Amino acid sequence: DINIECLKSSVRDCARRAFPEECCGLIVNKDGVKSIEELKNLSRLPRTSFLIDAYEMLGKDVCCIYHSHPEGSAEASIPDKTYCNEVRIPFLIYGFKDDDFSLLMPEEDCVIDEGAR
Repeated sequence: DINIECLKSSVRDCARRAFPEECCGLIVNKDGVKSIEELKNLSRLPRTSFLIDAYEMLGKDVCCIYHSHPEGSAEASIPDKTYCNEVRIPFLIYGFKDDDFSLLMPEEDCVIDEGAR
């Protein structure tokens, strides 16, 4: 799909601009067209993690959250899996190491242990 390749290219460009920090943002659906919205990484450790202001997602049809792994592969980390399951939105991860992408889907019937925080 040409739109998927365009989205991936846009995420890759965002990651290159943010390097050596993680980029992050949303893939949103508006009137049947998917586009990216680059967001500020609010993490205190932006070279190894990302944090998005949840208010940025309000009122939007969010298809996916994207971010980059500047020093690694596109493989999802444990924090990625936890965050993905908390927000119940797929993650598109770009890894510089292999110039590749992975798509992380929320686990079905995943119960987050609120006491573990």
